[in-house]
Amino acid sequence: MVELSKSPEWIGWQLIAWAAIFTPLQIAAVALRFYARWLVVGKKYSLDDYLIIASLVFQLAACGIAVSSVKYGGVGHHILYIYLTDQPKLVVYNRYIISLAFLCGATVNIPKLAVLLLYKRLFGSVRTYRIIIWTFIGILLCMTLGNIISASVSCIPFEANWKYIRGAKCLEQQKWFSYIVIPNIITDVFLLILPLPIVWTLHTSRHVKAGLTVTFLIGSAGLGASILRLVAFVSAGSFIDGTWVSVKLMILAITETGTYLICACLLTYRPILERITKGRKTTTTEGSRYYFSRSHLKQTADSVASPEQSYRSIPLRGFNGGRSGFSELHGEENDMGFGDVESHPGKMGRRRDGEIMVTTEIQNRWSR
Repeated sequence: MVELSKSPEWIGWQLIAWAAIFTPLQIAAVALRFYARWLVVGKKYSLDDYLIIASLVFQLAACGIAVSSVKYGGVGHHILYIYLTDQPKLVVYNRYIISLAFLCGATVNIPKLAVLLLYKRLFGSVRTYRIIIWTFIGILLCMTLGNIISASVSCIPFEANWKYIRGAKCLEQQKWFSYIVIPNIITDVFLLILPLPIVWTLHTSRHVKAGLTVTFLIGSAGLGASILRLVAFVSAGSFIDGTWVSVKLMILAITETGTYLICACLLTYRPILERITKGRKTTTTEGSRYYFSRSHLKQTADSVASPEQSYRSIPLRGFNGGRSGFSELHGEENDMGFGDVESHPGKMGRRRDGEIMVTTEIQNRWSR
């Protein structure tokens, strides 16, 4: 059994410090995402970009609630100390808790939806994957609705969330917060494995497959944050000294959703990395095809395609009727700047709108 302390010890500074560090990181991540997207598609943004903006706004609100709870809700002090010295803060504290529960439950899946929409653009030409992605989008929306409904009925009447009402019925907070994390872990695992079969069946070099695999794995890095949050919530007695342990729990709550947001942005950074390296060295064999992002075309493709055409998408299609694997990436835009696709020696394919095909037997270097 947890022994409550009357000590005036205060650790609220940890939550404030983390919010001060983590908030600029999220803003920077989103800003870099839009810069990377601008390099590829100009000002033509998609639904997933707007979802990222919405997620950032909600994350800023969550960080604001967490920091305010330190000043006005007594978070960082032992609950017994608050009870003995400033009881009204406990009412405010409980209001902050239910507000954060609503906000995190409603917004934790927004970055995942953005990632799925990105996958839809890249893999949408494959019917099976298109069905899987739309199904999973529906599951995430249902999960979000379930989080909101469960938070709404966490106490009946609802006011019992922050004040004592005789005869009120409430869900056990520790179990409720633990259970809503488990679906997040399951969906993270799904996001982790969804693109890998396509990547592994691409007809390209191993180092390109490895690079694409790492890139897509980044999109599921929020899995670690979800696991840490689950462990914290299932710890024995984690809600007995609520105002004290809320420092750690709030840090993990805003970190989980924020990590999803940052990872959804990291997936789009390849054009920035290519610009920083200022060149790419590629060895091809006769008949190899390469499709370049907008940044590649600024100096090398004026005579082949217009800039408007140059940053179209990279199609993902199968060869032999799509039954033997994938050879190219597909999407409305080349969001991630992928280049290497397939090799058919002795064949001269034809160029389609918005694409450049280079057939060569020598080593080339393109620089921007």
